[in-house]
Amino acid sequence: MQSEKIEAFVLRHKNLLKKDQIVTLFSQEHGRISVIAKGIRSLTSKRIAHIQTGNLIRAHISQHQSGTYLQSTHLLSGFVKIKTETKLEVLYKLLFILNALLPDGQREDAVYHLTKRFFIALSKENDDPQTIFFTYLYDIMKALGYVSGRLNRDDLLKTVEKNIGKTLPKRVII
Repeated sequence: MQSEKIEAFVLRHKNLLKKDQIVTLFSQEHGRISVIAKGIRSLTSKRIAHIQTGNLIRAHISQHQSGTYLQSTHLLSGFVKIKTETKLEVLYKLLFILNALLPDGQREDAVYHLTKRFFIALSKENDDPQTIFFTYLYDIMKALGYVSGRLNRDDLLKTVEKNIGKTLPKRVII
């Protein structure tokens, strides 16, 4: 059994039977990683608030033969200033794209740092969320090797859709 603490963004979570969830995290150490959170949906769980989509957490994970498990969490930032409708829309769209494009277990340092800078930029009240979204989406797509030259917004979205194999939803609910 291997155990470690990581800093990670919560990309999504999916309910399993009983009180468990699969939580998809994006960490600098492991890239995108899915972990099993046993008992997270119980009324007494202290971790449930931490694993909301878009939160930055410190997670204690352990690897077993049957999978990787989320042992404990500490909320580093809930990015409260992002929790407006227009900012949430671009936040969820970027997290949806990251979840679709990132390979499992592959370290992506540049993309992780760009994602962190995206969250910080989106937290600032003055900037236009759409402009921030497209700026960072282009940089992330470039870091992942999907684009090389400058693209307009429509072409960038078409490139994303081509690479994830589906049309981006108008509203993303994770």
